[in-house]
Amino acid sequence: MGRWRVWTLASVCALMLGACGEDGEREGVPVPVESARMLVEERVGELGPVLEQAAREQALRQAVEELVAHESARPFAARVVSGLRYATVFQREYIDGEIWPFLSDDDGLSEVGEAVLAQVRRAELHAIDDSEFGLARIEALLARHGKAAAPAAEASIEANTFALRPAEVEALVAAVAALGEEQGDLDGPIVERALIRGGSGLARVQEFVNARAEAIAQPAALRAELELYVADAALRYAREMRHANLNRLDWRDLRDAGGSTELILGRMQRTLQGLYQAEEAREVEEVFRGLEPDHPQYRALFEATERYRQIVAEGGWPRVRKVPLEEGYRSVWVEVLRERLRREGYPERQMAEEPAEVAQNAEDEEGAEARIDEVMLASVSDAIAVAAASSGVELLPAFDPKVMDAELIEALRHYRLTHQFRTEGEPTPGVWRSLNVSAEDRLAQMELTLKRWRETHLDGDEDFIFVNIPDFHAEVYVGGERKMRFRVVVGNNKRVCDRETGRWVYPNATPVQWAPMEHMILNPSWYVPPRLVRESLEPKVRENPDYYEEEGYEVLQLGSGEAVRQKPGPNNALGVAKFIFPNEHNTYLHDTPQKHYFDYPVRGYSSGCVRVQEPVELARFLADYDGREVDVDATIASGRTRKVEFENQLPVITEYYTVWVDDDGYANFLADIYRDDARRASEDPEAFDDCSARFAPKETELEGSEEQPEGVNSDFGP
Repeated sequence: MGRWRVWTLASVCALMLGACGEDGEREGVPVPVESARMLVEERVGELGPVLEQAAREQALRQAVEELVAHESARPFAARVVSGLRYATVFQREYIDGEIWPFLSDDDGLSEVGEAVLAQVRRAELHAIDDSEFGLARIEALLARHGKAAAPAAEASIEANTFALRPAEVEALVAAVAALGEEQGDLDGPIVERALIRGGSGLARVQEFVNARAEAIAQPAALRAELELYVADAALRYAREMRHANLNRLDWRDLRDAGGSTELILGRMQRTLQGLYQAEEAREVEEVFRGLEPDHPQYRALFEATERYRQIVAEGGWPRVRKVPLEEGYRSVWVEVLRERLRREGYPERQMAEEPAEVAQNAEDEEGAEARIDEVMLASVSDAIAVAAASSGVELLPAFDPKVMDAELIEALRHYRLTHQFRTEGEPTPGVWRSLNVSAEDRLAQMELTLKRWRETHLDGDEDFIFVNIPDFHAEVYVGGERKMRFRVVVGNNKRVCDRETGRWVYPNATPVQWAPMEHMILNPSWYVPPRLVRESLEPKVRENPDYYEEEGYEVLQLGSGEAVRQKPGPNNALGVAKFIFPNEHNTYLHDTPQKHYFDYPVRGYSSGCVRVQEPVELARFLADYDGREVDVDATIASGRTRKVEFENQLPVITEYYTVWVDDDGYANFLADIYRDDARRASEDPEAFDDCSARFAPKETELEGSEEQPEGVNSDFGP
C-alpha cells in the first residue's frame, strides 16, 4: 500500500466523537491495555459509519491504483493525446506519497476541485491551448458521477448492521494497544486504523470492508477517474504556464536535476502538493497565480487583453481616413476618428456648456452631413439659427463630434505616444496605417505576447535589470518594485541573407538572454570587434588616414594578432561606463557619446549592445546596491579607468515583447523591430525566414527613419 493514507480516517472521526485529539510524538511509550479497552468499548457502538467510510476509501484507493497502473503502462505519446499525461506524478504522490483524493468527493467535485477546474477553464484567457486538457471528458465524468453516487449512499445501511463479536473486540483492543505503543499515545482515529489494518482475529472485519468496497467499485472508479483527470488538467495547465520553461537553466542545472524530464516532473509534484494544501478557492487561485511569469507586466497585460477581447466582441473599431489636425476643421471623418479612439479607450471630449461657433468646412469628404439647422429642433434654437443665418454664420450645437478640437488632437497625440510615433506635427502615414490595424489583429498581438512571457528568463527573481528590446527601455527592480526606468538604444535591424543557410539573419540584433551583472568599468577603453573594424573603421581610414588619431583609436599588436582599441575619452564609443554581464554574445550595457539617438521613438541603432541614457545614475545605483563605497562622479571626472566588481550580482534579462502596458494601464503597441512576432504569426515560419530564392540586395537596413524600422507597417507594427 506504500504510504497511502489508509489509516487516516480523520474525516470519519467526527462521526464518532465529534473531534479527534492531536497526534503525539512519544513513539515507543507503553500504552496500558485497559486504556485501549476503554477507548474501544467507547467507540465500537458506532461502528457502522466507520466501516462504510473505510470501504469507500478502500474502493477509491484500489480504483486510483488500477487507473494509474493502466495509464502508466500506456505509451507516453498516447497519454498526451487522450489519457493521464502525468501518471508518473500520480504514482509518486497518490500511490507512494501522502496525497489522498482531494479534488473529488461522493457528490462530484470538492470545493477545492471546483476551484481548480474553474482555473483550468480560464486557460484560453491566457492564450493557452486547452485542446488536450481533457475538459470534455471531465464534463462527461461529472454527469456520470452524479448518477452513480446515489446507490452507493443507500448501500451504507449494511454497515450499520455489522457488529463485532467478543473475540474480535479483544483482538481490536490488542491492535489498538500495539498501535498506541507505536505512536506513543491513543490520540487520533486509532481505533479506525486498527480496524483497517486488520490482523489476527479481525479477518471478518477485513472481509466485510473488502466486500463493501467491491460493491461500490463502480462509483469509486468514476470518482478516481474524475479526480485524476482534473489533477492531470491542472498539471497540463501548469506545464504550459510555467513548468516547461527551461530557458533560465544551463546543462549543469539539468544534470543536477537528473535531466529535463525529471526536473519538470519535480515541478509538477510541488504544484500538486500546493493544491493539496489549499483549503478554499482563494488559496487555489493563489497557487495558479504563482504559476504566472514573475513580472508585474504579465498580469497588467492579461487584464489589458481582457479589455481588448471585449472590444472585439463589441465589433472592434471603424477604419479612419487622414484628416488635418486643425482646430475647427469639420468632416464626417473627424467623427469617425473620434469614435475610433474612443473605442480603444483614448479620451473623449466632454459636452461644452455653451454653444460653439465653427465654420463649415467646404471640403467635407463625404458631403453627406445634414445642415446643422435641421438638428436645432427647439423653437429657441430655431430662432438662434435664423438670426445666425442672416449674419452668414452657422451655429453648431454645444458639441459637434465632426469638428476637430483640442481634446481630439490630444487624444491622437496620446495614441501616437503609445505606438512609438513622434507626437509633434502632422501625423505621418504610419500613424494612419496604425489606426487602421484591426482590433482583432491587436488582440492577436497581445495573445502572442502573453505566450512569449511564458518563455521568460525570470525565475522567481525580485531584484533584476530588465530590458524589453522593442520598448527601448530598461528597468531596475529591487524587492519586486521598479526603482529605475530609462531609455536605451538596442541593436539595429540590419538584415542579411545568409548565403550558406539561405535564411535571413539580423547580425546586429540585441539577443534575448540573461546573465548576472559581474562588474562595471568606469572610463572604459573599447576593443573594437574585428567585424566592426572591417565594416566600419577601415572604410573611414581609407577616406581619412588620420581617422584613428583624431578619434582616439590605437592599433595594438597582441599575441593573437592586431587589435584596434579606442582609448577612454569624450569620443569613446562606450562613453563613461560599461556594465558587464558575461554572455556568449559578448553584449553588454554601456554609455554612448551619441546622445541624439535617445530622442527617437524607435531606437534600434547599435551593433547589438545596449546603450543606456542614464549611465552615471545606473553606476551609482549598482555601487549602492552592492554596498560599495565608490565615488562614481569623482572617478569619471578623473578620467582614470576603474573596474568595480560586484558581490551582489543582479540578473540582467533582455527579452522581446511588442506589447507593453504603461503605468496608466494603456497597452503600448511597439515596433516588431526584428520581425520576430511576424515570423511567429506566419503560417510557415520556415518560409518566412527563407531568402534563398530571392535576388534582393545582400543587406537591407534602417535608413533615415526616426519613427520606425523599415518594414514595420504591417498588422504587427506600431
